[in-house]
Amino acid sequence: MVNAYHSYCKMFGIQWEKIKVKYQPKMPYIPMEQECLLFIGALTGKTISIVCRTLFETGCRIGELHQIERTDVNEETCVITIQHPEKGSNPRAVKVSPELLGLLKTLPLTYGNHLFNPKNGSYDGGFYLQRKRAADRLGKPQFIKIHFHTFRHARASTDIANGVPLFEVKENLGHKSILNTEKSVHWNKQLYHEKNDRYYFASVSSDEEAGKLIESGWTHVCNNPYSGRMLFRKAK
Repeated sequence: MVNAYHSYCKMFGIQWEKIKVKYQPKMPYIPMEQECLLFIGALTGKTISIVCRTLFETGCRIGELHQIERTDVNEETCVITIQHPEKGSNPRAVKVSPELLGLLKTLPLTYGNHLFNPKNGSYDGGFYLQRKRAADRLGKPQFIKIHFHTFRHARASTDIANGVPLFEVKENLGHKSILNTEKSVHWNKQLYHEKNDRYYFASVSSDEEAGKLIESGWTHVCNNPYSGRMLFRKAK
């Protein structure tokens, strides 16, 4: 707010002394993957449930979701392209599950080529009502903290916990700077700090062995400078 007002004064030639403020951002509530799926499954409205599932699998913002068109969905490759990014982000193509594509097919053809209602805020009322019911029914009052942007944080944290390279997480979220993505690393450490056994470990010495591990879903971590072996990990 101070920076915005400072720019306003500068533009109109208003004299003022910029005050000093100290901003301490709060850590957002980030549910784990199982909690996200539990919450989404407890929503009673089909459309709101699909909206939340799409937000979680793509990591897109709610404003970006409103602008997804049917031509942005590639059923053969299971990819959804975010063509209208917000907040200076990059357009990107994100892999999603066949289950989500099946759910998207059930959406009514109400909004022309748009998958969802293109009007911002159109899902807010229904979401808040269903969120309260889901939290009460499941006995999880922390679910009241979930909002649409929560699924973007959860997507990033889940990918990092599963060993997805940080650069790939950055591309999936559309961040222009890796510094924005690194915030998710900090939050992920706080979220999973008690789960020290969440990876399997493997080391190989040849490209052929490394290729087989990669094909099986293993992620390369680094090369051991002393033994020359390549180190891999895979989420349990």
